[in-house]
Order: sequence, then structure tokens, then C-alpha cells
Amino acid sequence: MKVFFDESGQTGCVLQNKNGNLYNDEQRFFVLAGVACKDRKQEELLRKRYQDFLNHFDITADEFKGTDILTKANNEKLKYFIENLIDDEHFYVCFYDKIFYLATILNIYFLGRDKMISNPLEYYKFASALTREKDDLFKEFCKTIEDNNSNARRKFVEYLVNYPFKEIDEPLNAYLISAKAMLKVYGETDDFPQFPLHLGCYLNNEITNLINLNALGETLLSIKVKYDVKDCNLTVFHDRIKEFENEFIDTLNFSNPQLSLSFIDSKDDLLIQYADNIASVFRKNFMQSFFLTDLYDIP
Repeated sequence: MKVFFDESGQTGCVLQNKNGNLYNDEQRFFVLAGVACKDRKQEELLRKRYQDFLNHFDITADEFKGTDILTKANNEKLKYFIENLIDDEHFYVCFYDKIFYLATILNIYFLGRDKMISNPLEYYKFASALTREKDDLFKEFCKTIEDNNSNARRKFVEYLVNYPFKEIDEPLNAYLISAKAMLKVYGETDDFPQFPLHLGCYLNNEITNLINLNALGETLLSIKVKYDVKDCNLTVFHDRIKEFENEFIDTLNFSNPQLSLSFIDSKDDLLIQYADNIASVFRKNFMQSFFLTDLYDIP
């Protein structure tokens, strides 16, 4: 089985940028799209389907990007793409809210992994409520991860204890309960617990919070479960992301040593381009279909 992946939505580390924000305008959401081919026949079918789309509109450029298909001038192409190139069998799409992603990392730190397994509904309800707090909390968390020392982690826990929560009632606030308990246990010691996905946990110790690696792992797990396919029978192709390719290979070789992973330029493969278009279309549709403009103040 082969799967071809591409992304949409400013990939990589979720950290403060040069403007002090965790994401640029309209970049809060990240999407990974995969085109899945169970066998050679399906692969040939999908390649032909995408080539027919290009031929229908006389598109001769090396690559027709997802950002192009979403322009007003290409509305007719977009309509054709949605009606003829998207089905419920060959595509996998993984959405990530970058703030929710950071909230789940905080969940692991303060609530523990056991809580996720024993009571997932409550675990994710807390994470969902946390995403509605101000971004300042998450900016402070990211600054702390970049410092990556015991004193900085203690200061963040103290910051959380004094944080003016708006969405979580104080008597039921598991973050406050856990933070206060941690301060009692560890006090002024130099071994304040390490954050998950901290600076130094990756092959390149200058990166952290690598959201697209998590999205790929979760999507591959979904595919393996649905098709009951083993790693040795799964070949993965991903659009080039030079700054993170070694991280992907290192992590997947450790956890899935029999899985084949290759990075190729989207200009060289129609199914990578197909995945790119899928990612862009679904991301745009997601942002405009669920009242997210009001919910998240997206312009």
C-alpha cells in the first residue's frame, strides 16, 4: 500500500515567531492530507484522475498548487475538483488546531498520560476549555520550553497558579490542583519535571513542538487500523520539508522500523500534488464552514 502526503497551514514547530505570535493570520490550523492507494490499480486510477483534471483545464505548469485552486479566478477548477476528484475512499485528512495541540502537551504534563487513557472525555474537555484562554498562557509555555531548565519550569508552574483562568472553574481546575501540588513536592529543587516534547528531545535539539510529525503518526495509525496493513507493507511518500526530514526519518525508524518513508518534490509526483490540493481545499472549507471566524477571530 502507498500513501502520498502533503500539508497546508504553516508547518513545523509551534513556537513564537519574530512578531511574538504563535501563528500568523489564518495560520492557526494545520492540515495534513494523504492520498491512499491500496494497490497499483488504484494508484493508476488516481494518477489518471488528477491528470484528467489538469488536461481538462489545459494546466501545463510543473505544479498546480492548492493555493492556486482557491483563488477567485479558479472557481470553476475548484468546483470541478470537489465534484470529480474527492471521494470517501482514497483520502485521509488530519486537522490540528495549534493551540489545542499545545493544550494537549500541557495536559500530559499536569494531568498525566494515565488520565488520557482512563478518562479521555474529561481529559479532552479540559484541553478544549484551555484553548479558549488567552494566547498569553501558551506564549509563556513556549518561552519556557525554549529556556528548558528547572528554574524556568518552576516559574511557569507558578505563573499558572496565578493565571486568571476564564474558562475553567477554580474548584474543578485540575491544572491549578496539579500545579500547586508540584510546587509543594519540588519546591526550590533543581529537578523540576521536564516538559513533554521539550527542547532537546528531537534529533535536532533546536526544535520542539513539531506538530506535523504528530499529525503524520496519527494518520498512519488510522490507515493501518482501517486496512489492517503492517508497516512492512506500507510505503509513504511525503512532500519535501528539508528542515524536518531527518526528524521524521529518525522518529519513524525508531517507532516503525519496517515502514518505508521517502521525501520527494511535489513537482515530480502528481499524487503529491493531489494531496496538496486536498489539504488546501479541506483547510479552507473547514475554516469557513464551522463559524470559526466568530469562534477564533480569524479574519
